[in-house]
Amino acid sequence: MRKLYLFTFLTILISNQSFAEKIDSKSDWKITPIVSIYSKPNFLGSKTNNLLILPDVRIKYQDKFFASLFDTTGYNVVNHNGFTAGPLLKVRFPRTEEDGDSRIELTNKNDNGLQGIGDIDTVLELGGFAKYEGKNLYGKVELRHGINGVRGTLLDISSGYKLKYKYNELTVGPIIKFADNQFLNTYIGIDPVQSARSGLTQYKTTSGLLSYGLGLNALIPFSLNSGATIFANYEKLPSRISDSLLIKYRGSDEQIVFGISFGYSFE
Repeated sequence: MRKLYLFTFLTILISNQSFAEKIDSKSDWKITPIVSIYSKPNFLGSKTNNLLILPDVRIKYQDKFFASLFDTTGYNVVNHNGFTAGPLLKVRFPRTEEDGDSRIELTNKNDNGLQGIGDIDTVLELGGFAKYEGKNLYGKVELRHGINGVRGTLLDISSGYKLKYKYNELTVGPIIKFADNQFLNTYIGIDPVQSARSGLTQYKTTSGLLSYGLGLNALIPFSLNSGATIFANYEKLPSRISDSLLIKYRGSDEQIVFGISFGYSFE
């Protein structure tokens, strides 16, 4: 039987009146419930996509602090003329032989690509970011390192050009990712035990390029407080990654993610 990850949202009880008044003032805090429906590969390198639904809550305090239940939490230590930088914390979801790294699934396609490979627990990644967002240009760099479980390091770089029409905004640009050998050998490597269980030849690689591709993001506001985001990413795994038989025989070196998110902000 496939596992279904159930998410429970915690209600924060605020007893301090002055703190509650800050939230009600509409000047400092913004709380945005979001529901995303999207298609993504079952795991890094999978040839099979599933349709997923992910509820989330994003919290923002002034232009300093931002948090998400299931994405990134960070703090803008630097915030000047469109440039921000600071520390961040991100959650990497667990991966299981049965479910891959899928979350709440609307479709239930499993190609058994991870059979014999084993499970990977949830990982918290701590690091830093630098981002520039101008009138027409966007760029972001994230460097993250696992602080539990898989202690691998990742470098994500993305940029884009913004096209605006009235209140709508489209951003298109390249994506490139690097990872160290610990991350790569955990997620796409095959050790002796995995080789014996799966029948796949052992595979080990070194630090370097993880993927490269193109991202698209379209913002469509419905009102001052609500809107939708349409997103799509295409990423290609380099040949040295796809040389792993986990990718070559059971997966694909082309990874596609696309979907839509709906959100409403309370200020």
